[in-house]
Amino acid sequence: MGRRLVDGLLAMKSARYVGEARFKGLMGGLELVKDRATKEPLGKKEMARVKEDLLRRGVMVTYSGPKGNVFRIQPALVITAEQIDQVVGAFDQALQTVVG
Repeated sequence: MGRRLVDGLLAMKSARYVGEARFKGLMGGLELVKDRATKEPLGKKEMARVKEDLLRRGVMVTYSGPKGNVFRIQPALVITAEQIDQVVGAFDQALQTVVG
């Protein structure tokens, strides 16, 4: 399931905003950037808006990191493939709505 989550996040239409996806199994972080080439972090306002949008879509996450641009993702270990696809879809839609 962890591989499905990472592969899904990296294959999103909005994956251009993903700097890195760092995971160990299902637990990890999704770094968001304005530009992959420069690794300029996504701003705090955008991060807050993405988080709010995700919550409206039923996905609860937190963000942290030295630059405040890494979403921590820690789904339950019993998550199904369908639920992973829903999480990935929510991230993709939220990113497209806020920054895309």
